Amino acid sequence: MNLIHGWVNFDKPKGISSFKAVSLVKKYFLVKKAGHAGTLDPLASGVLPIAIGEATKTTSFMMGSIKTYNCLVEWGSETSTDDEEGEVIKTSNRIPTKNEIELNLKNFIGKISQIPPKFSAIKVNGKRSYSIARKGETPKLKEREVEVKDLKLIEIKDKNHALIFIKCSKGTYVRSLVRDLGRKLGVFAHVKDLRRSSVGNFNEKNSISLDNLNEIEDDTQKISLVLPIESALEEFIKLEVNLNIEQKLVNGVKIPFNEILKFDEKVKFRKNMMILARIKKKPVALCIIDNSEIKPFRVFNI
Repeated sequence: MNLIHGWVNFDKPKGISSFKAVSLVKKYFLVKKAGHAGTLDPLASGVLPIAIGEATKTTSFMMGSIKTYNCLVEWGSETSTDDEEGEVIKTSNRIPTKNEIELNLKNFIGKISQIPPKFSAIKVNGKRSYSIARKGETPKLKEREVEVKDLKLIEIKDKNHALIFIKCSKGTYVRSLVRDLGRKLGVFAHVKDLRRSSVGNFNEKNSISLDNLNEIEDDTQKISLVLPIESALEEFIKLEVNLNIEQKLVNGVKIPFNEILKFDEKVKFRKNMMILARIKKKPVALCIIDNSEIKPFRVFNI
């Protein structure tokens, strides 16, 4: 199955790293190349899009995708890691009301600044923040601007726990968001459980779990689980080309507009337009409009 190219909408279980998830998918599909589109903490579960084969050339276009989460928040304590794994460093006996939670959630919608958790993969002077924190030192982390598109209370589970929904941009740390919400409420808080429900157009309804993968042994069924390469290229205009143009693009040759218009007069080009060139729906190259030409910048070897 080494000729498989595409995306696996993997439902990562709690307890394994994103790197381990990629290794499992590589072994399952017997492929040499694979990579994920956005790290999911070991203690979190949910959608982890994994590219295999030539689809790994498109992972960068998934990194900026909007993500959604369902997060179980525990009130009354802040931890060293901002989740249940760390040691408790601050406590409070105060319990927030539903009205207080909903009012304060509104303060975190839009562009906000947050300091990432000490135990995160962000580099500080060339070293991972978690490596510094594990030595008992305090990494000097800078505030970062992120955007929270939506944030709402789903359910009060009990007096110490609430389930919230988060829709956010690339780089948003849910652990930091929960920590800061707890501080704002004056009660302290940390992430008890976190599940990512979507990344771009990959969602949990269509995801495949590790258990599901292990149940399938037939190669044809396995291949049917792999989504097309263009699943990660929502913003790209799809352009069908002929054999002659395919050969030029594969060799890195720029194509003048008039060559395209000879067989497709409906194409309306604009500067910096991103294009996925295909032949009979097979991906050929990722291109960008450069002046009056189509310039290939990434070629697929399929």
